[in-house]
Amino acid sequence: RCQRLVLCSLSADVLREHLAPMNLAVERLTLAVRLGQGSLQRAKQVANGEWDELREQAEAFLRAGARREDEVYWNTVEELGGDRAQQEAFLQMCAFYLRDLFLLQCGMGDDVTMVDRGAFLDELYPYLKTELIERAMLEIDQAAAALARNAHIQLVLTDFWRCLRRARQVAA
Repeated sequence: RCQRLVLCSLSADVLREHLAPMNLAVERLTLAVRLGQGSLQRAKQVANGEWDELREQAEAFLRAGARREDEVYWNTVEELGGDRAQQEAFLQMCAFYLRDLFLLQCGMGDDVTMVDRGAFLDELYPYLKTELIERAMLEIDQAAAALARNAHIQLVLTDFWRCLRRARQVAA
């Protein structure tokens, strides 16, 4: 009875055009377009700062994993609670940061998504080498699949957290 419509993602140029009336700083506009990934609604949310808290949460988690600060793991599990959409968004945000670190290591810094978080990326850069980033990305993929199977967020984040904690050993 319902027909599914698959819509194409908007191009970066179209997103920029729609966001132009907001008079955003260049960095915020670039961030909104890149995080928006073709979705005008998401790009507007990013532009309005609605994703900033999630970004900070992902940064704290990644930083603490590399520093082996386990209390942040428990705080994150508690903060994410039972909201499946929030949990998925959190994993996606962590993936964006890992992708950016990978791009930096490959000399493709102009393509990073988190254009306004250079200091944070520089801070993590020594800890997360290419092979560890690849492993962490696999863990995120497995975590997302586990969430889709209705796994508890604590179980979902465990292997990803362990992978981040290994970063300190590799960097030492």
